[in-house]
Amino acid sequence: MYVQTKRQKTIETVVTVVLLIFAVWLVSPFIKIDRSDFAHRDSLGWRLALGLTIMVIFIGKWAFDALAPQGLARKASNAKAVALILLSLLVLGFVVYVVAQATVLFLKTSAQENQQEQTSLNYLDRGSPGRPTAPEAVSLRL
Repeated sequence: MYVQTKRQKTIETVVTVVLLIFAVWLVSPFIKIDRSDFAHRDSLGWRLALGLTIMVIFIGKWAFDALAPQGLARKASNAKAVALILLSLLVLGFVVYVVAQATVLFLKTSAQENQQEQTSLNYLDRGSPGRPTAPEAVSLRL
Protein backbone atom coordinates (compact mmCIF):
# COMPACT_ATOMS: atom_id res chain seq x y z
CA MET A 1 0.00 0.00 0.00
CA TYR A 2 1.30 3.43 -0.98
CA VAL A 3 1.46 5.94 1.84
CA GLN A 4 2.44 9.46 0.93
CA THR A 5 4.82 11.14 3.34
CA LYS A 6 4.50 14.72 4.46
CA ARG A 7 7.59 15.64 2.40
CA GLN A 8 6.09 14.15 -0.78
CA LYS A 9 2.82 16.01 -0.20
CA THR A 10 4.73 19.26 0.30
CA ILE A 11 6.73 18.76 -2.90
CA GLU A 12 3.56 17.94 -4.84
CA THR A 13 1.83 21.05 -3.49
CA VAL A 14 4.80 23.30 -4.29
CA VAL A 15 5.04 21.94 -7.86
CA THR A 16 1.30 22.48 -8.34
CA VAL A 17 1.47 26.06 -7.07
CA VAL A 18 4.53 26.86 -9.21
CA LEU A 19 2.86 25.44 -12.34
CA LEU A 20 -0.34 27.41 -11.67
CA ILE A 21 1.63 30.63 -11.14
CA PHE A 22 3.49 29.92 -14.39
CA ALA A 23 0.17 29.34 -16.20
CA VAL A 24 -1.27 32.60 -14.84
CA TRP A 25 1.90 34.41 -15.95
CA LEU A 26 1.51 32.91 -19.43
CA VAL A 27 -2.05 34.20 -19.82
CA SER A 28 -1.47 37.49 -17.94
CA PRO A 29 -1.29 39.65 -21.10
CA PHE A 30 -4.93 38.68 -21.75
CA ILE A 31 -6.18 39.95 -18.40
CA LYS A 32 -6.00 43.51 -19.75
CA ILE A 33 -5.53 43.90 -23.50
CA ASP A 34 -3.83 47.07 -24.80
CA ARG A 35 -3.18 48.28 -28.31
CA SER A 36 0.52 47.55 -27.78
CA ASP A 37 -0.38 43.84 -27.50
CA PHE A 38 -1.62 43.77 -31.09
CA ALA A 39 1.94 43.78 -32.43
CA HIS A 40 2.85 40.65 -30.45
CA ARG A 41 -0.23 38.58 -31.23
CA ASP A 42 1.69 35.57 -32.62
CA SER A 43 3.81 35.01 -29.50
CA LEU A 44 0.79 35.78 -27.32
CA GLY A 45 -1.13 33.04 -29.09
CA TRP A 46 1.45 30.44 -28.08
CA ARG A 47 1.53 31.75 -24.50
CA LEU A 48 -2.26 31.58 -24.35
CA ALA A 49 -2.36 28.03 -25.67
CA LEU A 50 0.25 26.75 -23.21
CA GLY A 51 -1.23 28.58 -20.21
CA LEU A 52 -4.78 27.41 -20.91
CA THR A 53 -3.57 23.85 -21.49
CA ILE A 54 -1.90 23.79 -18.07
CA MET A 55 -5.04 25.18 -16.42
CA VAL A 56 -7.38 22.74 -18.15
CA ILE A 57 -5.14 19.81 -17.17
CA PHE A 58 -5.28 20.90 -13.53
CA ILE A 59 -9.07 21.29 -13.68
CA GLY A 60 -9.33 17.72 -14.97
CA LYS A 61 -6.90 16.43 -12.33
CA TRP A 62 -8.78 18.15 -9.51
CA ALA A 63 -12.13 16.91 -10.74
CA PHE A 64 -10.80 13.37 -10.94
CA ASP A 65 -9.28 13.66 -7.44
CA ALA A 66 -12.56 14.90 -6.01
CA LEU A 67 -14.93 12.56 -7.81
CA ALA A 68 -12.86 9.37 -8.07
CA PRO A 69 -10.16 9.28 -5.37
CA GLN A 70 -7.44 6.70 -5.88
CA GLY A 71 -7.08 3.77 -3.57
CA LEU A 72 -9.27 0.85 -2.70
CA ALA A 73 -12.45 2.03 -0.98
CA ARG A 74 -10.78 5.32 -0.12
CA LYS A 75 -13.13 8.27 0.12
CA ALA A 76 -12.19 11.90 -0.20
CA SER A 77 -13.49 14.11 2.55
CA ASN A 78 -16.50 16.21 1.68
CA ALA A 79 -14.64 19.40 2.56
CA LYS A 80 -11.80 18.50 0.19
CA ALA A 81 -14.27 17.64 -2.59
CA VAL A 82 -16.15 20.93 -2.18
CA ALA A 83 -12.88 22.91 -2.03
CA LEU A 84 -11.58 21.22 -5.19
CA ILE A 85 -14.84 21.84 -7.03
CA LEU A 86 -14.86 25.53 -6.00
CA LEU A 87 -11.22 25.92 -7.01
CA SER A 88 -11.95 24.23 -10.33
CA LEU A 89 -14.89 26.56 -10.95
CA LEU A 90 -12.73 29.57 -10.10
CA VAL A 91 -9.98 28.49 -12.51
CA LEU A 92 -12.57 27.62 -15.16
CA GLY A 93 -14.11 31.08 -14.82
CA PHE A 94 -10.66 32.59 -15.25
CA VAL A 95 -10.10 30.45 -18.35
CA VAL A 96 -13.41 31.64 -19.85
CA TYR A 97 -12.50 35.27 -19.11
CA VAL A 98 -9.06 34.90 -20.73
CA VAL A 99 -10.55 33.21 -23.80
CA ALA A 100 -13.03 36.10 -24.09
CA GLN A 101 -10.17 38.60 -23.90
CA ALA A 102 -8.24 36.65 -26.55
CA THR A 103 -11.33 36.73 -28.77
CA VAL A 104 -11.51 40.50 -28.34
CA LEU A 105 -7.85 40.78 -29.36
CA PHE A 106 -8.46 38.61 -32.43
CA LEU A 107 -11.56 40.54 -33.50
CA LYS A 108 -9.94 43.96 -33.00
CA THR A 109 -6.84 42.89 -34.92
CA SER A 110 -8.94 41.44 -37.72
CA ALA A 111 -11.05 44.59 -37.94
CA GLN A 112 -7.92 46.74 -37.96
CA GLU A 113 -6.36 44.70 -40.78
CA ASN A 114 -9.57 44.88 -42.80
CA GLN A 115 -9.71 48.64 -42.31
CA GLN A 116 -6.08 49.03 -43.44
CA GLU A 117 -6.75 46.85 -46.48
CA GLN A 118 -9.86 48.87 -47.36
CA THR A 119 -7.90 52.12 -46.96
CA SER A 120 -5.18 50.91 -49.30
CA LEU A 121 -7.79 49.82 -51.86
CA ASN A 122 -9.48 53.23 -51.63
CA TYR A 123 -6.13 54.88 -52.21
CA LEU A 124 -5.60 52.82 -55.35
CA ASP A 125 -9.12 53.59 -56.60
CA ARG A 126 -8.72 57.34 -56.11
CA GLY A 127 -5.19 57.50 -57.36
CA SER A 128 -2.89 60.35 -56.55
CA PRO A 129 -1.66 63.21 -58.69
CA GLY A 130 0.63 61.90 -61.36
CA ARG A 131 -0.36 58.28 -60.70
CA PRO A 132 -2.94 56.35 -62.65
CA THR A 133 -6.00 55.03 -60.88
CA ALA A 134 -6.49 51.27 -60.62
CA PRO A 135 -8.65 50.98 -63.79
CA GLU A 136 -6.21 53.21 -65.72
CA ALA A 137 -3.27 51.10 -64.56
CA VAL A 138 -4.97 47.97 -65.86
CA SER A 139 -5.74 49.58 -69.22
CA LEU A 140 -2.14 50.86 -69.50
CA ARG A 141 -0.81 47.34 -69.06
CA LEU A 142 -3.04 45.97 -71.79
